[in-house]
Amino acid sequence: MNALLLEPIYRSTEMARLIHLRPGRVARWLRGDRPVLSFYHGQKAEAFSFLDLIELRIIRGLLRDDQLSLQRVRKVHEEAQELFKTEHPFATNTFYVFGKSVATAYPHPTASKSKREMHFLAEGGQLGLWEVVVTVGKEIRFDREGFAREWWPEERHVRLTPNVSFGQPFVGNGTTTRVIADMFEAEGEDAKKVARFLALTPALVKEAVAFERTIRTAA
Repeated sequence: MNALLLEPIYRSTEMARLIHLRPGRVARWLRGDRPVLSFYHGQKAEAFSFLDLIELRIIRGLLRDDQLSLQRVRKVHEEAQELFKTEHPFATNTFYVFGKSVATAYPHPTASKSKREMHFLAEGGQLGLWEVVVTVGKEIRFDREGFAREWWPEERHVRLTPNVSFGQPFVGNGTTTRVIADMFEAEGEDAKKVARFLALTPALVKEAVAFERTIRTAA
């Protein structure tokens, strides 16, 4: 595995912004009495990895509209860790590909034993939750080992990867959305001027600014 995927580069407040949640809620998920994610180093972490960020993205989806309880999602995560033999099951392509097949095959009596073991994700008439899984899966690019290596939050041009700009959202040649948005404001919101200076297109500048404004105002 690429070691950068496990490098602690995000604060919980930063991850909250990126996945559009209140920092206090994310802090409870990560540092509560029973955190939804396991702490892989045996202690309460102050910084988190790119794979942790991806897992929080799917957790946000699974918890949306209170369709699943935090306790239930924790159970899903723990069982998926055991089934897929990885500490970051929500950040692997196995989870997304396998999940889609479960949504169509479970509980068909001819389903394989491994699919039947995934009952914790499909039971109780919750198959609609797979819309969340499929949606998130489209945002992610995986490496050859099956781990998430890039996240495209809106399936357009803004992306995140630990290999560029320390995991910060960027476009095009690696310029972060934060730098673009700050320059855009400093230059009187002249997208063409900023684009020329940064060797980007005006469309990319506007998209980066829109993304940055969205995460800056996230609840």
